[in-house]
Amino acid sequence: MDQGRHTSAKSRRARLGVAGLGRMGVVHAENVASRCPSAQLLSVFDPRPGAAAQVSAQLGATAAATFADLLSHPDLDGVVIASSTSAHAELALAAARAGKHVFCEKPLSLERNVTAEVVAGLEAAGVKLQVGFHRRFDPAFAAAADRVHAGELGGVYLFRAAQRDMAPPRPEFLAGSGGIFIDMGIHDFDAARWLVGEVGSVSAHGAALSEPGIAEIGDFDSAVVVLTFTSGALGVVDISRVAGYGYDSSTELVGRHATVRIDEPW
Repeated sequence: MDQGRHTSAKSRRARLGVAGLGRMGVVHAENVASRCPSAQLLSVFDPRPGAAAQVSAQLGATAAATFADLLSHPDLDGVVIASSTSAHAELALAAARAGKHVFCEKPLSLERNVTAEVVAGLEAAGVKLQVGFHRRFDPAFAAAADRVHAGELGGVYLFRAAQRDMAPPRPEFLAGSGGIFIDMGIHDFDAARWLVGEVGSVSAHGAALSEPGIAEIGDFDSAVVVLTFTSGALGVVDISRVAGYGYDSSTELVGRHATVRIDEPW
């Protein structure tokens, strides 16, 4: 073998496809194509006519006519699934059957049993699965976690998080998103369990104040969640889809000896 021309599996870039080209799907496709030195964008798919052709032309990838076509690309290592939530489980399992690794936007499913089936299916197929909880890879959150777990705060008394968007997504997205607590709050709930520990009880209040359509689909544009951790610590999470001044995100942990605060980590 010519060692000078050989590229190991560890050193070569992961060759990926992206399924679902809505707001987050386009972000993922752009990141894979130009912002991630360890990855390469091969192909994109979206069921909407013309969507894949437009994005593929912009990013130098091929446009797959179907998800099966994307999976059949001869050089594909894995897929990024950013489709509607209702399609996550089906696409992830199809990718597993094709032997492709999966990065899936949260949540895997709105149903607990379906989520468990997806995890079991990918484990049985021997492929890797990662869900899009990006805060666990954010340097500011990682540094905070290191401080908490090293005992620097001396035990956490209070977890506080705020997450606010300037304007809500399209109504058709909201209708299938699982609601504000799953679509937005899921990041704060994951961070709470990671940084503080298991949650023993939850209470929540929501309101739909900005647009009649949000109330009509049974969702909220503003919400407050109170957590009680099994350690006795308290948590407060406030969420808003309509903070007109712009995007805002912050997390704070108050401990016996110190406080750590993360402001707009992205």
